[in-house]
Amino acid sequence: MNVGTPALVAAAAAIAAVAIAALIRFRARLPLAGVNERTLHVAPIPRVGGLAIWAGFFPIALLAPAPATMAPASWIIPWLLLFLVSLRDDVKSVGIVTRLAVHVIAAAWFAIVLAGTSGVELPAWGIVLAALTCAWSLNLYNFMDGSDGLAATMALVGFTAYGIVLLCRGEAPALPLILAATMIPLLFVNRPPARMFLGDVGAVPLGFLAAAFGIAGVAGGAWPAWFPLLVFLPFIADASVTLVRRMLAGERFWQSHRSHYYQRLHQLGAGHGGTLAAWGALMAGSAGTAVACASGKRGLMLDSHDFGGSREDRVEPVEDRGVVELATHAVHSSAALVRRLLDRGTDRGDKSIDIERIDQNRAFNFAQITYANQGTENTGWLNQTFIQRAAASVPGMEVRGLLDEQNSTFVTNATHRIDAQATADKVSETPTLLIGKTGSKLKKVSSTAPFDAAELAAAIRSAG
Repeated sequence: MNVGTPALVAAAAAIAAVAIAALIRFRARLPLAGVNERTLHVAPIPRVGGLAIWAGFFPIALLAPAPATMAPASWIIPWLLLFLVSLRDDVKSVGIVTRLAVHVIAAAWFAIVLAGTSGVELPAWGIVLAALTCAWSLNLYNFMDGSDGLAATMALVGFTAYGIVLLCRGEAPALPLILAATMIPLLFVNRPPARMFLGDVGAVPLGFLAAAFGIAGVAGGAWPAWFPLLVFLPFIADASVTLVRRMLAGERFWQSHRSHYYQRLHQLGAGHGGTLAAWGALMAGSAGTAVACASGKRGLMLDSHDFGGSREDRVEPVEDRGVVELATHAVHSSAALVRRLLDRGTDRGDKSIDIERIDQNRAFNFAQITYANQGTENTGWLNQTFIQRAAASVPGMEVRGLLDEQNSTFVTNATHRIDAQATADKVSETPTLLIGKTGSKLKKVSSTAPFDAAELAAAIRSAG
């Protein structure tokens, strides 16, 4: 974690706390959430507590480091549109057509800008899917903000989960952690019995950012597509199933109601406290499972070493299961890495990028992508555009930091050490593959190209 991240998180929480205190001080002047057929309350409650979370989040978010796909350029304008129309709706009701139009524009804006500025190419159907996901998420989050502490707790758990996985993947975690931190002071007034609600100004932009950050993480390779769905599953499942159930029953599904599962639990006698306890457990279990699965190592990866003379990247022997697949992957990775180390033609100039990928513990993944997409030798195919696109395809790769560091002293020195190590190991042709257990002497495998998968599998078993 960047040394500045804890300070940014603390600053956001502190500003939100001050804003909460100010809202409580002037609560008599705030718009109220009335009692109707949808609400579970018996008295009007101030409804713009969301102002406090945005007071803490927005200015700090502009200062925080973020993965390329989560940069403010993609979400700040849509967020602002949603903030303004939702605030207006809290103060003075906005017509449903106007609200939905702004929702659609904001969602489409995010999807189009993400595809155009993040360095990740999205097909047309991907842009449409991203926009629809955002539009549904911002509405479902508002639907679920009907019981004390529910939406704030989901945001605290969900955005914390995003931050944890970004941290585990070597990406900047500040943005979601800052947003999660603003929920803590809010919960002091939003927990049962609530003295203030999020309001549309809080719930709608929160639902948008839950989807936007989730999609951005998928696009940037920080996590798989199922991860944000599992993190926010308690909200997604309740709102989605309820909507489908009401549509199938022929009900006017666009009207307010009290048939969400959290509302039914409340009416069965759980009350606000019991409902929050039950849903909080679901949130923790769902998000915790998602984090545990997404933050672990995925697939085969070469060990990350600094090539300092006595340490090399090596393929570890494994059980027979999947050994042919291992062999194929090992060939791709080793051939690409050694080709880059020895090539003296025009495609050698970006060897520093390999060093930086090794430093991020992503050397194997990058090598495999590079090898599978390589062009003709000495044609200049290995350029910055190729490197950026290949790096963006590697789960967990921090592309911006990698590009910034390619000319650093660390990378330059490591490049010289790699050349010296290749010479010492008598690596003189491409591809060359050395196999052995960690700590043991590496054994050279046949350098015939292409490698025979069965021969390589046998060599891996023999090394074990």
